Amino acid sequence: MITKIHHVGIVVRSLETALCFYRDRLGLPLTRLAPVPDQGVQVALLAAGESEVELLEPTLAGTGVARFLERRGEGMHHLCFESDEIGREITRLKEQSVALIDETPRKGVAGMIAFLHPQATAGILVELATPVEHVAAPAAACRIQYLVAGVEDPPAAARLYQDLLGVEIRNEDAGRVASVRPTRGAAFLEFRPPGDQSLAPIELGLSVLVLAVVDHATIDEVRHAIRLGPSASHGVRLTLVDKGV
Repeated sequence: MITKIHHVGIVVRSLETALCFYRDRLGLPLTRLAPVPDQGVQVALLAAGESEVELLEPTLAGTGVARFLERRGEGMHHLCFESDEIGREITRLKEQSVALIDETPRKGVAGMIAFLHPQATAGILVELATPVEHVAAPAAACRIQYLVAGVEDPPAAARLYQDLLGVEIRNEDAGRVASVRPTRGAAFLEFRPPGDQSLAPIELGLSVLVLAVVDHATIDEVRHAIRLGPSASHGVRLTLVDKGV
């Protein structure tokens, strides 16, 4: 069972610089900083409500993350869903002939992980993770409310994720917008067609990260940080909704 959005992965040139924005300006507490030598990355995890932001700095040329940075620059790289039993999920997906990058789970910073191929998930790189241990998330100034992905057919993408991962279709809006939500957690995934302008100019793939304010004492600081735009947020288009605690 897919239980929640675990994290969104963001590729950055420098963890030190990115932490100045995500930790110090947005108020997301750092929960883990670790090298992953076999993947050629240095990783920082930051709490964002029940989900997390994962910052990835490539440390080795020729890896997938390094190629992403060279080709596309900084920005959102993948979306991770938490599974209660990743081994069972991967076996089920293999039996359905779903295209996978990892055919067996492996150890990662988020726990036991596996990546699905984007051709199976509407062009979005999706990771599944089963944490080795669950720890209480520290308080953060804001949380991930939802992510927006640009796809050609939003309702079809929502049905695909429902069939593939068992997530619930949250709504459909006349074929223009559709969203899916796992069984728990506040964060959800919304699909919009490329070129949609109602929230922000939507591009194919992971396009916008929407945050909700939790600590109202910091709302002005968070708003100011988001207004700085993608150049300050390391290629990520951020927007804010005021949902309270």
